[in-house]
Amino acid sequence: MGLQFDVPDHKKIRVILDTDAACEADDPFAIVHALLSPKLIVRGIIAEHFNEKGSSERSYDEIRTILNAMGMRVPMFMGLEGPLTQITGAEGIFTEKGTHDGGVKREQENTCETGDCESFDQNGSLPGEDKTDRKADEIKEELEKNEAVGFIINEAMSEDTHPLFILCQGAITNVAAAIWAKPEIKKHMTVIWIGTHGEAPFTAPFREFNAGNDITAANFVLGSGADLWLVPSHVYTTVHIGIAEIQRRIRPCGRIGEHLFEQLVRYNGGKYAGWTKGESWSLGDSPAIALAINPDCGHYRMVKAPLVAEDTSSVECEEHPLVRIYTDVDSRYILEDMIAKLEVFSGLGGDETGVYLNTATVTQEYLKNRAICADRPGFHSNPIIKNRYTADPAPFVYGDTLYLYTTHDEDRLVNRFYTMNNWHCFSTKNMVDWTDHGEVFSLDDIEWADGRAWAPQCIERNGMFYLYCPVHKAGSGMAIAVGVSDSPAGPFRDIGYPLVDEGDWNDIDPTVFIDDDGQAYLYFGNPELRYVLLNEDMISYDTKAGVGKIPMTEEAFSKGSHMTGTSYAEGPWFYKRNGRYYMVYAAFGGEKDDGQQHIEHLAYSTSNGPTGPWVYGGVLMSEEGGTFTNHPGIADFKGHSYLFYHTGELPGGNLFHRSVCVAEFKYKADGSIDTISKCDGVYEV
Repeated sequence: MGLQFDVPDHKKIRVILDTDAACEADDPFAIVHALLSPKLIVRGIIAEHFNEKGSSERSYDEIRTILNAMGMRVPMFMGLEGPLTQITGAEGIFTEKGTHDGGVKREQENTCETGDCESFDQNGSLPGEDKTDRKADEIKEELEKNEAVGFIINEAMSEDTHPLFILCQGAITNVAAAIWAKPEIKKHMTVIWIGTHGEAPFTAPFREFNAGNDITAANFVLGSGADLWLVPSHVYTTVHIGIAEIQRRIRPCGRIGEHLFEQLVRYNGGKYAGWTKGESWSLGDSPAIALAINPDCGHYRMVKAPLVAEDTSSVECEEHPLVRIYTDVDSRYILEDMIAKLEVFSGLGGDETGVYLNTATVTQEYLKNRAICADRPGFHSNPIIKNRYTADPAPFVYGDTLYLYTTHDEDRLVNRFYTMNNWHCFSTKNMVDWTDHGEVFSLDDIEWADGRAWAPQCIERNGMFYLYCPVHKAGSGMAIAVGVSDSPAGPFRDIGYPLVDEGDWNDIDPTVFIDDDGQAYLYFGNPELRYVLLNEDMISYDTKAGVGKIPMTEEAFSKGSHMTGTSYAEGPWFYKRNGRYYMVYAAFGGEKDDGQQHIEHLAYSTSNGPTGPWVYGGVLMSEEGGTFTNHPGIADFKGHSYLFYHTGELPGGNLFHRSVCVAEFKYKADGSIDTISKCDGVYEV
């Protein structure tokens, strides 16, 4: 279910999240809160450093993990890799009248809980880094080329009339760099920062982590005159929640709830969690989100911005401008708003039918463009499709394009069973940028069918494209329909009758292949593997030869727990490579120790001929995937080999709500295939 209200457009605001997401366990909660809030138009998320080598990249990876767990598409940007003074030749360059950062030497920053990483030295450099003086305009040009800094500048200077807020949940390096490179952006944005010890004078009881990770940046922004709202340490540390409450209320909220709980528990048990209380937590970054939604969920004073000293104490500075410093926040509102939105998003808000993937405003916005863009340059994460449930992937390479046909698991189930009414098509030229062609064939197009739009496969012959689809024939059993089109992206039209109709359950999951001699084969079946010889027209078959049945032997498919006593279950995928024929399929192993049946894994068999005899090759992919079924699709594309499969990775995922994924693999020299692991995604080709 989704939120049953929206926010008037004139009350919405643009936000950019700047977060050291991999540093402490509270950042992910704040990110989720922002993504689920309809008032916030999340324009992008920036990975902030936490003063360790590689920390920006680790923050980037955590952001990607969160988005994947939520099934969302939001632009991500890699921030600067360390403090401002790390930039070669930047000593003193950020000192301007009124900023008072010059001459304030920083002590070595605290080491983050992730540990075992190289810290920057007292001058903000990595050990051994050579620094030379450079002109300010050269440094400005370098900063503007950074994707995060450039994004802040472009967003601030855009003509969008929605107010822009930068929500900073770590060091404030990227914001400082953007303001220094283009000072006029100060007039066009508000910065909410979780950081500093607040109003001066105040002696630091501990080293404040966010300001301490880049004191130069902190003092530059504090003295810049930007519209700045500070949430200091004595305020952000009061947003308390028990870990037991997180387990009870947040963990059940789908894949993202599980991730939020597990990453917090993992950190809480680590050696760098000495500052925590043991069974409670402070979600200290969440006030940045709540204040953007409702600036009145706390009290504040307008006072002179402090100067951050070496030990992060707040020092009075008469030249600094006035800023808003919060003195308290409403923890109850912050936590309850976040948890309620998470419960609704995950389907725990009173609707038993499950989650709709367009719940968040940000998702709706980015799905207006039907292009499914890469997560970051050169990489696309799994699942491939994140705006709907998809299953039964069928890749098809035509020219320089890979087309991917899928089934569609409807959000709402009928009779608590697979509810599937149409087939969709997607395409890519590089494996990272995908185009959604939408619905290309439907049960509504097949007058003689009344349900079960199951696993398809497409092939081309003589300039026409044929989509083979199993459906339930009205008043009978399963049968195989054929849709025909003059374009691989459809739409397809039904031939008007079932191609294969044996009146039983077995006529499902067709896989089609044209051999070198021109003979086309259509395999299908559950629990038996059967085939027909297609005629040249591809919409009829050799009735004299009839329906062939492959011997279901342990030599061909190994011993298993399916009806035939072998591992073969369903979902065959038939193809030929280097003179060898491959049959990949969904399989069941033997019974488990507790007598329960395995869920499906993927296996393969090979043959020297198109109809066998088949010889079992091994397990292609293990059972784990969050859903009872799996379905293979194999394709070679631009010199790379890919296995397409499905899991239950999207929010609300289960055996009836699946999501298509892909993994690259390599054949061994003898043509065999090692077991392929499920993966995070694939790189550009």
